Amino acid sequence: LAARFVAGEKTAIQVASLLHEGGLDHVTEEHLLQRLLRSQEGKVSLPPPLARGAAYIVTGKAAPGNAAGYDMPAPRPQGGAQPAAVAPLWPASHRQAAQRVDKEALDRWGFSDTRFAAQRIDGRPAVQITSRRYGAIGEQPLYQLWEFFPRQLGVSLSVRDTMPEAPLPEVPAPAAGLLAHLAAAVPEARVRSDAASRLRAGTGHGLADIWRLRTRDASRRVPDAVVRPETEEEVGAVLRAARDSGFAVIPVGGRTNVTSATACPSRDADPRPFVSMDMRGLAQVLWVNPEDGMACIEAGITGVALKDALQQHGVTMGMEPDSMEFSTLGGWISTRASGMKRARYGNIEEMVVEVRVMTAEGVLWQHNGDASAAASSCGAHGGAVGGGT
Repeated sequence: LAARFVAGEKTAIQVASLLHEGGLDHVTEEHLLQRLLRSQEGKVSLPPPLARGAAYIVTGKAAPGNAAGYDMPAPRPQGGAQPAAVAPLWPASHRQAAQRVDKEALDRWGFSDTRFAAQRIDGRPAVQITSRRYGAIGEQPLYQLWEFFPRQLGVSLSVRDTMPEAPLPEVPAPAAGLLAHLAAAVPEARVRSDAASRLRAGTGHGLADIWRLRTRDASRRVPDAVVRPETEEEVGAVLRAARDSGFAVIPVGGRTNVTSATACPSRDADPRPFVSMDMRGLAQVLWVNPEDGMACIEAGITGVALKDALQQHGVTMGMEPDSMEFSTLGGWISTRASGMKRARYGNIEEMVVEVRVMTAEGVLWQHNGDASAAASSCGAHGGAVGGGT
């Protein structure tokens, strides 16, 4: 068995050397694996698990800064000039891929570390996902997906044609005095007025919204600021400041709407300053009672975080919309959202027992339909599925 391991590594080194001699500067683990598996059709016979392990070891040893390197000829520069270093579009090993970036992308659906990238692999154009957060699909060249686009859209594509990243457009300065009013309600560090925060808060995930972000179109009005409260009291403080100072508030969650629900009206329609209230600062499961199937949950928790939190108690909510990585409980309730398991668990309005709503005048507590009941931290049934603020 040890001899097979050694032979597999030697074969991987030979194949990687041939790729380098052919002019390929950077050999990824997946690229080397595909070549090793293809070699099985000829003289070399490596079982797939052994080929995978050999590709992992060899590309790991070849990684920059790895002292355990192996002898591999450097690519021959043409015309005596040293070729410029080219950074790979995706990680070369699982160890690098494990370092995920959970920051939301500005101008496309998903996370900033995950996108479709085009590159030639084994001489064929292919699409590949730039992160491994979605399992095995991120490790494979998607040849058929590349072929799908020109066939269905009727346009020619080239791996060299990419849309350049344009700088963000300038947005108008916030209304005079607005940031000071917000900083008096919540810590100043959670008040944002930069262009990226304001552009994203004022758009959803509809095609028109994404196109505006992608083309850096700032013709539509954006909120003057984005504020992120983390307690019910801070929500109330922002709303009281809005009432007293004359600005409007739009609550936002995961910004996955496709109906322009978080867009600001034009100044002709409403000249007041507008503030987006990012509810994702309130994202806790306050308590769970598995015996009666009840839980008290804050409005800003995302679907994935909610599912994971409830799983620790051995229960599930059963609400799993396509957007659950980003959309929030409060967003589901306010839009009467549906999930992929609706037939079994029902719609969101069938799951909500009670809600707790903050206004500038104080808390409105539904109490299972009895608005006259005294406010308390616990509902009439001992809990609330939606403790949304």
